[in-house]
Amino acid sequence: MAPSWPGLLSRREADVLRLLAEGQSTTEIARTLFISPATVKCHVARLIAKVGVRDRVQLVVAAYRSGFVPVSTASENWVV
Repeated sequence: MAPSWPGLLSRREADVLRLLAEGQSTTEIARTLFISPATVKCHVARLIAKVGVRDRVQLVVAAYRSGFVPVSTASENWVV
């Protein structure tokens, strides 16, 4: 059964989670989305609560395991 949390995310929270899963830092996400780092941290805290995980690492793991972030998308952005 698929997790219900993806349907609970705002558009901006979804954007932050996708960028976080790409490996972007708080500062990089803020620059990409034209928001402050404090706002990014607020979104991350809300995401952690909505998804029901302990930290940013578990948040990214949940995003991949649920299929919210496709593995093929992430691997295209990796630098080898």
